[in-house]
Amino acid sequence: MARISIVGNWLDADVITHPAPHHADEVFATVMLARVFGNVEDGFSINVYRTRDPEIIAKATGKAIYSKITADERAEQRAVCDIGGVYDPRNRLFDHHMADFRLDRYPHGDKKEGVKYATSGLIWKEYGVDIAYTFGVGMPEVLDQKKLESIARTVDHNLIEGIDAFDNGELEDNGQMSVSTLIQLINARDDEETVPYDRVPGATTQDDHDFLLACNTAELILERAVKQAISIESAREDILEAIRDTYEKQYIVLGMPCDAWRDIILELSAERHDYPLDDEALEDIEKARKIKFCVYPSKNCTGVWCVQAVPPGQYRLTEQRKPFPKHWWGLSNEAFIRASGVRGALCCHPGGFFATARTRTSAIILAEKAVDPFFVL
Repeated sequence: MARISIVGNWLDADVITHPAPHHADEVFATVMLARVFGNVEDGFSINVYRTRDPEIIAKATGKAIYSKITADERAEQRAVCDIGGVYDPRNRLFDHHMADFRLDRYPHGDKKEGVKYATSGLIWKEYGVDIAYTFGVGMPEVLDQKKLESIARTVDHNLIEGIDAFDNGELEDNGQMSVSTLIQLINARDDEETVPYDRVPGATTQDDHDFLLACNTAELILERAVKQAISIESAREDILEAIRDTYEKQYIVLGMPCDAWRDIILELSAERHDYPLDDEALEDIEKARKIKFCVYPSKNCTGVWCVQAVPPGQYRLTEQRKPFPKHWWGLSNEAFIRASGVRGALCCHPGGFFATARTRTSAIILAEKAVDPFFVL
């Protein structure tokens, strides 16, 4: 966990950002900068100063002497994020609120337009590979440059771009909780009683307490997102092999539990890709788009095999390319066996996207029948 301290003098700060209320954008940005510029020996420790004082911000961004900053001075410059009116990653200046600022991601997945960058995305764009490395130390099998780039790209797709879209007002508000609204919940309400500041080390005010608690929460989320991406990358070759071997049957069979198969199939199947594609990748994409189900052993229930439907796209996860037959939905045990005609069938989810069986063979037969209702043993 990064050790983030609030300081009372901007000259003592490693990062300068705005005061309360905090948002997910600069909170995640602060956590990211701690992983990049923090004192590693002291647990990624950094000092943060929070202000909207225009005079201090002008000095911190170097606006008055901007053209006179030397290379040595630039290396020592503080990071200023989400304030200042300047985007210049070379000088560690990361704001996105300028009227003429427009930097979008390359469209990917099923999106026709790329999500506009906010501060968290700008910092991840600059340092994502380095930050992913700090979370992946001890896992050298996935830490070559190409895989780290893929890991950083996955984290951006799954986490960072949603934070940016929310901060830029581009994320549709459906009333459901998001990472951004979760982080904003940690701001104290006007009617809320204050809490002891020493609950979070380094806090001397209620606002600082909330900001540091939000940073701790954000770092945990970021860590899990990176480790999930590492897991996906670790499984990539096994999933690709399964796709190449069995795609003509419109389902794949895995020999071990794996949470990453859906992410990899949907990433390959996407309409748009923001990374180079060679001939082999294009073949894998064509095959992945034909997969309807995945068969794999249960992680938690010994001797149980799972069959799960593949969603149609990365942003349509509650749908299926092909659901199980409607008359299977919600059935279990003998009722499911009679309806499916598969000995060893256990249950089918009422939503029609997930089923279980007692053996690998019975799970495969369920997949065969789901693909082809007229399949006969």
